[in-house]
Amino acid sequence: SFALEALQWLDEGSRQSTRRLIDPACGEGEFVLRAVEAGLVHPLNAYGLDRDAGLVEAWRDRGVLGGPWLGVADGLLADEVC
Repeated sequence: SFALEALQWLDEGSRQSTRRLIDPACGEGEFVLRAVEAGLVHPLNAYGLDRDAGLVEAWRDRGVLGGPWLGVADGLLADEVC
């Protein structure tokens, strides 16, 4: 909640349609989803990465795939994203 409030405060002047959000170690995508749900970023401008390929099933079960873009990669080290 604190991080989402900080993002909202830091970005008060910009429009939702132009904001981008990237979570380089998104896990189950909770932060990305909450930012979309709070209206801080458009779903097509929200990105999450995690190196655990097993999370794809969790994302699918939550209905996340197709909204925010979630990919399997080490978002802190990788040059390429799968």
